[in-house]
Order: sequence, then structure tokens, then C-alpha cells
Amino acid sequence: MHSDLIRSLSQPLVPIATGAAAVLPRLVGIRAVVFDIYGTLVVSGSGDIGATDAEQKEAAMESILRDLKIEPPAGSDPLSQRFVRHIKRHHQLSRSRGIQHPEVEIRDIWADLLERDRDELLETAAITYECATNPVWPMPGAQDLLAALRERGLLLGIVSNAQFYTPLMFEALLRTDLATLGFDAELCYFSYQFGEAKPGLALYTRLREALAGLGDGPLRFLVNTHHHGDHTGGNAIFGIDTPIIAHDNVRARLAEPDAPQSSLPVVTFDRTLSVHFNGERIEVLHFPKAHTDGDAVIFFHGSNVIHTGDIFFHRIFPFVDIDGGGSVAGVMAAAKTILQRTDAHTKIIPGHGPLATPDDLRTYLRMLEESLQIVEAGVQAGKALEELQAAGVGQEWSGYSWGFISTQRWVATLHRELTATP
Repeated sequence: MHSDLIRSLSQPLVPIATGAAAVLPRLVGIRAVVFDIYGTLVVSGSGDIGATDAEQKEAAMESILRDLKIEPPAGSDPLSQRFVRHIKRHHQLSRSRGIQHPEVEIRDIWADLLERDRDELLETAAITYECATNPVWPMPGAQDLLAALRERGLLLGIVSNAQFYTPLMFEALLRTDLATLGFDAELCYFSYQFGEAKPGLALYTRLREALAGLGDGPLRFLVNTHHHGDHTGGNAIFGIDTPIIAHDNVRARLAEPDAPQSSLPVVTFDRTLSVHFNGERIEVLHFPKAHTDGDAVIFFHGSNVIHTGDIFFHRIFPFVDIDGGGSVAGVMAAAKTILQRTDAHTKIIPGHGPLATPDDLRTYLRMLEESLQIVEAGVQAGKALEELQAAGVGQEWSGYSWGFISTQRWVATLHRELTATP
């Protein structure tokens, strides 16, 4: 996986202090915080420009192609110079179409340079070259800052001159994806996706339109999909003015002796509950013994949108809280039931990961089933947990391993469920 490649090619960088005094005025009425990436969330070798000189770039490019066994195209001039010429040609073409600040899709540049179609090997070359010429590392405190903003209920977005590998840096170096860090996919704008870059205003215009579409009315209802802190951490603040809805078991688990009253759900239900709001019926349905014992899935019937909570971890292994009343079998049963209530146009919001489709949920269900079958076969063959962890759950799912739930921890979860005493 590309994130593993980035991780293997990266090493810590220390930011250079500016010496400027911090000026931190108190701001009120803030609803969203939008970041650039380079120089803010990550330390960069030198931002958009690149840290190495021409000779180093040429040596890096030649070495990468040699290691990947890619035959360089014929020509006497240096590859790195041809690379730059392709970028300039794309820029000129875009400017001829009225784009004042053009951005390239770097995979197209590599495809032109190497005279081959875009494929995984080409992407590997592009990532390796980027890591060699513009190394990055997470800015100290970046993850804690994002967590603090998220806990305060602020929307998080990104506007950045970036390429396809930029979001992968977070998965590689922070071992989690943008969605899990709290970024709203509707508020993230990367220049390569639109062919326009900063300092042009195109990306900011799109962001402004997205923010305007969010509306500015008061929060009317808050639904907790389960009791975990990353989904209920804002209750104490939002609950002061907004009724919180959750399953009975969620309130029971949150009702610690020192818990603020505003953090507790005030409307609870056993199996199902409906809210009629914004001209549509919003159904909140409990799925027992799934991710936890208090999972709720929200069906927006008019919009054809489903929020699954943590029953669905998109493209990564899930955390199944067995101690919190969850089970892998329950997650699979829930996924099957949810799929029965979808059509080709349904949009699915997972608890962790990007916006998904029913096909994505089917892939997730297949991963669950195949993982369970592999570990079950090993248990029946008398293999120890350590042997099963070393074997994994198949090459297809190796990329689902991440910082919180590695392949080893996922196998341990499956093993615990399969060997539990009834």
C-alpha cells in the first residue's frame, strides 16, 4: 500500500522556529477551521518547491526508475528537465483555457514522462520521488490540536496545493485517515482535483459555497450512535442547549457519577425511534451486540442517506468493543440488514473513513466474513494466536491495517470471539 511506502521513506523533521511572538486574539462565533497542509499540519522540506537541487533530483529520478525496473524513455537531456517541461506544458495549456493559476495532476506528468499509462507502479515512482525531493513529517502537536478542535464541535477542512499522495501522508505518518482526524470531506479541497491552485481564488470559492450550504440555524437534535468518547465527547457542550438522543444502553454507560447532566442523552429508546425534521422522516434503529451494545444507525428516508456509526469502518479494520457488548457476528448481521435497505443511489456515512456506497459496504462485509473464516479455520486446526497473527487474513486486506487496529489486533479480536466460552 502507498501509505506503507510513504512511512518507510519518511523520517522525523524538526520545524524551524520563526522567532515571531504569538498573537492569539480571542475569536467568537467560529464554526469551522480550515487548514493548509504544508508548513501548518506537516513540516515540509520546502513546501511546494522541493528541497533538492537539479543534480540531486536527476539522481533521485534515475535511481527510482532503476529500482522499479522502469525503462526510461529515449532522449539525451536529463529526465528531471523533461519532467519540468511537461509541467510547464500542462500549465500553458491550462492558461490558454483561462486558468490563471493552474495545477497539474502529477500522475499525468509521470505518464507523459514515462510514456506509459497511469498504474500502481507509476504511482509508486511518483511517491518515491516526492519523498526524496520534498520530505514531510507531522507538525508537533498537530494531532492534539485537531482532537481539541473536534471536541469543541468545530468543522474541519483543508484548502491546499496538493497531489494524490497528500491525503495518504496522514494515513502513513499519523496512522489514521482525514475523516478519523475530524475533517469533513465536503470541506476538503486539493488543487490536483480541480486543476487550479492557490493563490488563485477557485478553491476558496468552492469552500465558501460549501460553508454557505451548511446553514446557520441552531442545532435542533444530536444523536449519539454509541457511547465511545470520540462520538460523545461534545455532549457536555452541545447538550446544554440541544436534546441528545441515544439508545438506552448509551445513557447507562455515560451516566458516571461525575458526568455532567448536559452530557447525558435526554431522549432514549429501546429498538427504534423516529424524528420528523426538515421535511423527512429520520429513523434511528438499534442494532444489538454489534460495535457495542448501544449502536444506532440513522436512516434519512427522504435524502436516501444512512449514517452507520462505528458499525462500518470504511477501508480499515474495525474496532469491535467486545467488552462493551459488541461482537463481530453482530457487526456482520447489522451490515447485511443495512444493505437490504439500500439502493444504487444510497449514500452511506461510516463511523470512520470517507463517504461510501452500498458496494463499499458489501466489500467491508466480505472482509469481515473472509477474515472470520480464515481465523476460524486456523482455530479449528489448533493454531495458536501468535501463528494466526503472523499469517494475517489475506493479502487483499493487508492495507486495512492501521494505527489503532493493526492486522494483529484484528486477528486477536476474531480469535477472542471464536474461542470465547459460551
